[in-house]
Amino acid sequence: MAPQLRRFGIAALAALPLASAHMYMKHPVPYDKTQLQQDRSPLTTGQYPCKFQTYSVTERTTLAVGQSYTLDFYPGNAQEIAEIGSTTGAAVHDGGSCQLSITTDKNPTAKSVFKVFHSIEGGCPGLNNQASTFQYKLPESIPNGDVTFAWTWFPVSSQNPEMYMNCAPVTVTGGSDDLSAFNELPDIFVANVGFNSFTDGLSAVTGLLADTVPQTELLSQGQFPRCLAEGEKILQFPNPGDSLDVGDTSSWPLAKPKGQCSSGNSGKAAGGSSPKPAASASSTSAAAEATYATTSIPGLALAESSAAAATTLLTTTAAAAAAPAAATTDAAPSPVAEASSAAAAVPSQAASGIPTVGEANGQCTDANDGQVICNGSSQYGLCNRGFVYWQDVAAGMVCQDGKVVGASKAKRHMHKHARRHGHN
Repeated sequence: MAPQLRRFGIAALAALPLASAHMYMKHPVPYDKTQLQQDRSPLTTGQYPCKFQTYSVTERTTLAVGQSYTLDFYPGNAQEIAEIGSTTGAAVHDGGSCQLSITTDKNPTAKSVFKVFHSIEGGCPGLNNQASTFQYKLPESIPNGDVTFAWTWFPVSSQNPEMYMNCAPVTVTGGSDDLSAFNELPDIFVANVGFNSFTDGLSAVTGLLADTVPQTELLSQGQFPRCLAEGEKILQFPNPGDSLDVGDTSSWPLAKPKGQCSSGNSGKAAGGSSPKPAASASSTSAAAEATYATTSIPGLALAESSAAAATTLLTTTAAAAAAPAAATTDAAPSPVAEASSAAAAVPSQAASGIPTVGEANGQCTDANDGQVICNGSSQYGLCNRGFVYWQDVAAGMVCQDGKVVGASKAKRHMHKHARRHGHN
């Protein structure tokens, strides 16, 4: 039986030494291991997927379908806890829920399709300030060859909404030479990225229908789903798949996420009926290769990578004025959608009462880092380390005070504002 959960509390979390603040996957050996040893913080929008995205390989792990393997974490024992100078143990944040998934892309991008083969609800990656180990097996549907293994984690206790993700290079043997069964697995679940607080997150997802647009489709359009896994609760995955372990849920309630949280299984891996599991990052699904219009549901603008913050995945509706934006690294080439040069023609001044932050050339101030900001009333974007990726709001919507709202609601707000200030 899993150990009894101990209520750690948000106040205690704030007092943790920085070095002990987070965990990373030890086996399979992750990409960018040296960087993970220095920075184990949760994902930002620009770090999805896999966090660092330089895809430096320390060791490629071979996994045989049907055999049992151990998933473990750092720091996972007394010596490793001492190495990081922690006096409080491993910061497992009262456990949480995790998923294990695979993508056929060796250098994944935000458009890569990750397929879940195992889910854990409760107690992952550990309890009582101690990391646990978990057993898993690859099902027969996993394709042979060089692929990317991913671990994602949504903690129970944290000051703000958090999602962690580590990826590892693995070689699969004894698996499938066809992608048909693999494509039927659930798509990866993503949440908690782009919110400054749980209050901010709850406000952002209120009124959004969970199954309106699949998360994979939003990601392929360059948007991060507005999905919130509530704090002080154990996340219950919308689509955990056939392989699910449920840990101790006696101290924390299970709860479904809120917002754009439909993971489904609509994503298709690259390669068709003759898979090429070792395909490069430039290989994406057929759906991801298509030209996408802006979704009618406002989501958070998603940067391609933290190393290429000046580029954008967004495909704007002003395609005729678009110019290619290229920013890649030798270690991790990534496909980048066209960025609209028409943004330069968008007025930077907004109507009275509607703040405009950032210039039309895609820059924003440090004070607004991590916030959704407006460019007039017709565009919005997420300020990410000095850059913003403008996106047109959907028909019938306007951007106002850092939020995308219905035009009629905005007019009512401005009318009330005028009356309070003595205007007709």
